[in-house]
Amino acid sequence: MPLRGVAFRDTVQALLEAEGVDAPVWLGAPLPAHPIFQVREGYGHGYPWTVAHKDLRYRVADYPNAQHLCDNSLVICSELNPIYCQTAKLIDQYADAIIKIFSNRDGLLAAAKKLGKH
Repeated sequence: MPLRGVAFRDTVQALLEAEGVDAPVWLGAPLPAHPIFQVREGYGHGYPWTVAHKDLRYRVADYPNAQHLCDNSLVICSELNPIYCQTAKLIDQYADAIIKIFSNRDGLLAAAKKLGKH
């Protein structure tokens, strides 16, 4: 069975971090899943979700592409100020780690099993 989605992302993330490079998850859930859109505790009786007598609701299931993006994304070179933090040495570290991970399919699958992802 192929390694996909969250399992693939989490495995790659763990392997990158084992190689000494940071690869955080960009966003764990699409914005419609966040509490502000689900709880709807806005100013004055639910504003803005009740504007013009409409009852706006955000269902996460209505945004499958956003969920797919969240499930399959990592941030590479996430330093706040890339001009000062993303040195050639750091970029080389990322490149070396990515090449090492993706050139060894069996190692990737073994890591997934070890992490309980496959």
